[in-house]
Amino acid sequence: MAKLGPFVSAHRMVRDYVSGLYGPAAIAAAERSADNYAGARTIAAWRRHVIDSWHHVHVDEVEASESVADLSSTRTVRARVALGPLSAGEVEVQLVHGAVGQAAQLEGAHTTKMTPEESSDGHVTYVAELPLNATVMSLQIAFGFCISLTVMVNEQVIVLPLPSVASY
Repeated sequence: MAKLGPFVSAHRMVRDYVSGLYGPAAIAAAERSADNYAGARTIAAWRRHVIDSWHHVHVDEVEASESVADLSSTRTVRARVALGPLSAGEVEVQLVHGAVGQAAQLEGAHTTKMTPEESSDGHVTYVAELPLNATVMSLQIAFGFCISLTVMVNEQVIVLPLPSVASY
């Protein structure tokens, strides 16, 4: 360590922290505190809106073909989701899929973003193509999926303390 000391410097680490963390945090703090904290108030109001509305969000129906599938084919999956007062832009619906393990859990799960297809009667129908894994199918291992809902802002997932929505 005595020989490496002169060559090792914390300069790069400090530069990375400042440019990647502290700088953006300072800019965000300035934006949120401007105009008597108008930005922070907007975020707090939106957060309250999502938390108060979340109990209206639920998956009503999931449709997928149950016919015998070919290796390496896909299945169209549709989910009819009630969003209550939330908009389709505030919620991301994901198709979570993978092999079903012995304890009926998905193993090696993958997610596919579902796309809003149509809207009617306070519900939005989301659709995605479920890729069927040829390896799993050739080994005759069960393949399953569920629907997951998350909160989105500007196409970024936001973690809020929300009760879970039952998976299908």
